[in-house]
Order: sequence, then C-alpha cells, then structure tokens
Amino acid sequence: MNDNEIEKRYEEALTKAEQKAAEVLEAIEKGADVPFLPSVSINTDKAWKKVEHAAYGKRRTIRFTTVCLSAAAAVVALLLLFPVSEISTDEIYPVAGAVTLRLADGNIVNLKDNDCSQIISSVAKVDASSSKIDYSGAISDAQSEKMEQIKLNELSVAKGALYHLILSDGTEVFLNSGSSIVYPEKFTGDTRNVKLTGEAYFNVTPDASHPFIVETSLYNVSVKGTSFDVCAYPNERYYNTTLVTGKVVVENRGEETILSPCEQYKYDSEEMTAKVQTVDTSEILSWIDNELKFRKMKFEGVLQKLQQRYDFTFEISPSAENAMLTGTIPLDAPLSEILDILCSIHQLDWKIDDTKVIIK
Repeated sequence: MNDNEIEKRYEEALTKAEQKAAEVLEAIEKGADVPFLPSVSINTDKAWKKVEHAAYGKRRTIRFTTVCLSAAAAVVALLLLFPVSEISTDEIYPVAGAVTLRLADGNIVNLKDNDCSQIISSVAKVDASSSKIDYSGAISDAQSEKMEQIKLNELSVAKGALYHLILSDGTEVFLNSGSSIVYPEKFTGDTRNVKLTGEAYFNVTPDASHPFIVETSLYNVSVKGTSFDVCAYPNERYYNTTLVTGKVVVENRGEETILSPCEQYKYDSEEMTAKVQTVDTSEILSWIDNELKFRKMKFEGVLQKLQQRYDFTFEISPSAENAMLTGTIPLDAPLSEILDILCSIHQLDWKIDDTKVIIK
C-alpha cells in the first residue's frame, strides 16, 4: 500500500467514523445508554504510530473542532484501516477464577472439576459445564435422620467467575465474582437463613410461613418470595440491596426499611447512614449477563467494578477519578480495549505497569 492509498483510506474511514462518533456523543449527552465499540484487540497509540510510520515517516497532527469527537472517530477509523491481527498488545483478560464448595465435614471440593459430582452426589447435583449446583431434588425426605443436624456448606466464587446455586427450597442464587455464601443443605426451622459476602441475585421461592433471610456483615434482608440483588463486598464503602419484584424488609440496627420494586437501599458503612433511591434494575443486574452497564458513574467507580473480573490495581489522578461515564462494557473483552474507549471520551492517558493501571 503506497502513501496515497493509505491517506485516501484513512480519510474515507475517518469521515464514516466521525459521523458515527457524533451520533454516539449526542446520545451520551442526552443520557442515553450507549454500548461501546464491538470487542476487538487494539491499542490506539500503537496503531496510530503504525499509520504515521507507513504513510509519512514522521508525526502528523490532525485537528477537529471537537477534540472528543476526534478521539472517538480516530479509534473507529483505525479499526477500519488495519485488521486486528496486525496490531499486537500486551493484554489483561478476565481472570478464570476458581469455584469451591466447603462441605459440612470440612472437605473442600473444586466445582469446576468434572468429577466433583461423585464426591457430593448424595447432597446435590453438580453441572460443571453450566456452572451450577442444585440441591432442590437431592434430598426428598425432609424428616430424614440425616438432616436432624443442620449441615452448612460454603460456596466461594473467586475473582473472574460466576456461579448458579439452587437451594433445597428451589430458591435460585446467582453469585458474582469475589463472593461467597453459607447455606444449609436443607432448610429447617421457622426461617430460611443464608449468609452472604459479596454480591448475589436471589429469586426466592415463595413461602409465607418461612421467611427467607439474607445476612450480611452490616444488615439483614428478609423476604417471603421475591427477586432482589444484594451487594455487600467488605472492601467497598457502600452496601446495596436492590428490589426487582415483590417486597423486602431491610433490618439494620433495629430499624426496618421496606422496599418497593426498582428501589435500592444504599448503606454508607463509613458514615453509618442509609438512603432509599430509585434505580434502573437492568444496570444493577447486568453482571449476570457478563456485562457492566452504568449511567453517569464516576471513572473510579467503573474501575472498582472492573477489578471484580480483572487482575489489576489502579492509580487514578484526582482530575480523572470524578469523570462521569455512561455505557455498557462487555466483561470478556481485553482490558486495554476497555481503557482505550473509556479514556478517549475524556481525553485521558493510560498505561499498564505490570498489573497496575495508571490513568491521568
């Protein structure tokens, strides 16, 4: 490809990309939910240098009236110019986290092992291929002598993994990365209690006479049959409970708060204060579909969410940490691709030092 051909292709691609970028930016300004570019492996800095070297041999600066538009358009144009295979990057991909089950007798089972079902076949059915463990049909006799003593199991999901748990009453639990839940093999007594660390979505089987209670380190959530999300990571400042359907009661230090659908109970663990706010439940539950959906979230908050899937720490300058972002991120994409798009919106620079992301 000679110089004239490269320049012509770039200008054509840039014209198309500039038009598309203008549409995206207009949607963002209106507060619309805008998905990011499709998953591709690209480092825009390296790609741009490749264009410059091939066409001109020295740096050429192209300016547009809107700098943000220029950044967004340049990314799209570079994608049109060069195949992904031509651009090499050092990537950080989502962690392939472990999923373990600590049985009542203390034994620990790797649930990603295809042979693990043989170890706990008398208690539950394990499907390693679909990341699911099911207790609902494992024990048919509720009065069985084997269940006279409550047996507690602990399911732990490491960073980068998700898991689907079906409890003995049929209640479904979807466990997010870096989370764990303690539960009985079979519910007995007047209540159905579980203990959660991290985040989980619950679709509770209705049973008016046996309330379902989720215990966290700061407060409890009580329901009789409903669907809701509880986010209670011990290293995060805010603990949130979001109601999707039905009704929940949040019990915190002797005070009860009743939530209606689309309401979120947000507790500040530092100030020890709580508030109820209306939220978009599709954003809260987007992690179940392996996405991160957000609207007007601080840059620092987005990075904290990404840390649940990717193995990195971050350092962000004060001028960048409060930058607001709206969009949807695929949580199976290379981290460099995500950073390229996020940083281009606010004209920020980023680099990776080992597993540390530095943004300024």
